[in-house]
Amino acid sequence: MVHLLSPGTPGQATGGYRYNDRLVAGLRARGHRVQVHVVDGAWPDPARAVRVSLPPGEPVIADGLLACGVEIEGGPVVVLVHSPLFREQGPGWLAREREVLRRAEAVVYTGPQSLSDLGVDGVIVAPGVAREAARRRRTGPGAALLCVASLIPRKGHLVLLEALRRVGGGLHLTCVGGDRDPGHAARVRAAAADLPVRFVGEWADPSPWYRGADLLVHTAAFEAWGMVIDEALAHGLPVLSTPAGALAAGRRGAQLVPAGDVAQLAAALQAWRDRPALRSAQWGAAWTAPRRGWDAVVSEWETVLRGLSSASR
Repeated sequence: MVHLLSPGTPGQATGGYRYNDRLVAGLRARGHRVQVHVVDGAWPDPARAVRVSLPPGEPVIADGLLACGVEIEGGPVVVLVHSPLFREQGPGWLAREREVLRRAEAVVYTGPQSLSDLGVDGVIVAPGVAREAARRRRTGPGAALLCVASLIPRKGHLVLLEALRRVGGGLHLTCVGGDRDPGHAARVRAAAADLPVRFVGEWADPSPWYRGADLLVHTAAFEAWGMVIDEALAHGLPVLSTPAGALAAGRRGAQLVPAGDVAQLAAALQAWRDRPALRSAQWGAAWTAPRRGWDAVVSEWETVLRGLSSASR
């Protein structure tokens, strides 16, 4: 039996939960018995540590969002780091995270930047994309921009809105993502009040929005990987993004702008609007971008779990 500790209800529409759900489904499809344990708490920092008792000798996958706030009896334990907590909780969390990771039997990172930031040995198992992602050939004015990101400060919506304001028309933006920081979400909505922007909320599967857009704009200040980048390219949708783990080695169909730089983002959006040849080239590059399936992700996790089993004997 493999146990996965989920920080709250599975099936939520963020990259971390979606990764976990795909991993569980993929392991089960290959004959592994997997039990998901919902661990409620004010993650990542509950008022007091939550104790979880599991059978000894059975592998435990602890989501990194809760790993600093649980005491696990049983194991061996592998911590799955979707994104370093100190990036949002503050630098005081760095030592705390490192201590937890060093105590684990194994660490899996979803992107190389997280491994570099935290500095604790582990393996990288990057996300995949669904086989059913259907690429669409695009033509026309290219006015439909898409942002798929929770409305939290790290995702950079205010930078995107200011850049869109500077462009001055000819583009419209759809924002897919939940109000996971209500105060910040209210500020984002207020900043968009006089712009051609619509907010459609959180979607468990954003595929329909990828199919209907012309360009994904991803403005996160930091991203451990950025599943939406892979998903967009899998649909033949080009990407304008800040540097992210998914783009560390460069990708066909992706253009980079510095995080937080409104002027460069506005210039890139204006070029997209005004240069049909640029749009055509980016559409063509996205159409041929390689994709990594979830079957490869599950295979790499099987290797990790075999290593845990061997180490516990």
